[in-house]
Amino acid sequence: MKTLAIATMTPGSTIHVFEAAGLGAPPYRFTGLNTNVYQACPGAPIQPGGSCDYCGTALMNEFHFVSKEGKTFKVGCDCIRKTGDKGLRKVISMVEKTKRDLKAAEKRKAEYEQKQRIIETLKVALMDTQVVESLQSLPHPMIPRYTLYDYVTFLMERGGISGVLKAKDIIVEHGGIVA
Repeated sequence: MKTLAIATMTPGSTIHVFEAAGLGAPPYRFTGLNTNVYQACPGAPIQPGGSCDYCGTALMNEFHFVSKEGKTFKVGCDCIRKTGDKGLRKVISMVEKTKRDLKAAEKRKAEYEQKQRIIETLKVALMDTQVVESLQSLPHPMIPRYTLYDYVTFLMERGGISGVLKAKDIIVEHGGIVA
């Protein structure tokens, strides 16, 4: 933790940099993260909508804290990192990890939904007997005892998004019309 020695203090005593800036005495309790943006008009660039109570820098992501006396303030992640306060830095790490996890979960959900939409379309295409017969008449690309139809159904059931897209390409190539 970075601390300051002030001339009026007794030698050897230090205070937290946030306390020296008038934000209150430690310990500090994290109360939440707020994303604050400003957009002048539709189509204009999105800009930071808040500012750091410690340094005045424009912020989009505001980390809110309460001091020991109950004084509330908001600071940016860079100011928290610069303090060297391990407790506050741990808060940033946990919040950033949570944001990454949520983003990854949203991506997985979107891929799953896309895969399901494509599978439904492929099932409709596989109702056409000409397409099925065409696929059943061709060999599996890797296993000779199976057919291309077996390969396509395997990709649809067990393949990820890339497997489903490959199944779609095979069906389109062999006469199945997929929208």
